[in-house]
Amino acid sequence: MRHYYKGPKNAGDAIVAVYLYFNERNPKNRVFGKDGRVGRKYLVESQSYSLPSAYYEKYGISDTERDDVYAIDSGRPGKTIFYIHGGAYWSQPTSYHFAFLRKLVNKCGGKAIIPVYPKAPYAKAKNVYSFITPVYEEAAEKEGTENIIMMGDSAGGGFALAFAMQLVKENKPAPRLILLSPWLDVSCRSYTDKKVRDPWLEASVLRRQGEIYAGNIPIDDPRISPYFGSTEGLPGITIITGTSDILSSAALSFESKHPETDLWIYPKRLHDFILFPIGSGEHHAISVVEKAIAGETEARSRSNFSVEGLAERRRSRNPVTGC
Repeated sequence: MRHYYKGPKNAGDAIVAVYLYFNERNPKNRVFGKDGRVGRKYLVESQSYSLPSAYYEKYGISDTERDDVYAIDSGRPGKTIFYIHGGAYWSQPTSYHFAFLRKLVNKCGGKAIIPVYPKAPYAKAKNVYSFITPVYEEAAEKEGTENIIMMGDSAGGGFALAFAMQLVKENKPAPRLILLSPWLDVSCRSYTDKKVRDPWLEASVLRRQGEIYAGNIPIDDPRISPYFGSTEGLPGITIITGTSDILSSAALSFESKHPETDLWIYPKRLHDFILFPIGSGEHHAISVVEKAIAGETEARSRSNFSVEGLAERRRSRNPVTGC
């Protein structure tokens, strides 16, 4: 089912868009140089990760028994959020990720587990699965699958869905999923809406990053692009996306194929808008996440949303995108 946010935009959206546009096009921040080689920034930052020491106190982060796995614990009962951060499988987590999780855990109780997985171009998808799998299995054994919410943004959202699909394939129980601006189709073939003006992401760059991350696994394999996988056996999927995000067309098309998905659409909001505190819609999107964590997936008395059911959508479906 689709839900459309009707709240107004504010100046924060424009500020974030301008910042992202120029930051992403700074030659020092480019993933690939004009010669086609990987930029120095990514060659250096992707090798290893060290959590900034100030983050521990600022965001209430604690180490775990595993290297590169961190926790934020509210000290109150609640669900365990198993969070896969985004960054196209190349970038390390940012302060925005930890601030968002701190806010969420404070509101909902429970705790968050944040595995900082190895990054491309050095690591490939198989390395990421090998790192995430034992961390998740340990959490599932300790907490119980029914008490875990697997959540992720961007590439992390795509990985969360792909990982859950693999659990079902192996006849293991899968957790509920909350996907924020997810990168569902690494092949980028489903990004058909040419009207989207995304100041941040470029499909050609994403596809090349995805091909390097995939290694010897086909880029349209559900382990890489869960857009092409099956949702059978998954207990519940909530997706939040903005229409100024080139990845949103895949989310819309995915929900058309799997209408049991709870899809929340924020017109003209950017990729990962929920992580940026000055933009509009962020507070409402967080409230949607809170309700999804609590197991409330229906659009009950949400005045800023319109709901479009499957029957109505079939009458107006675009023959090209299926949306």
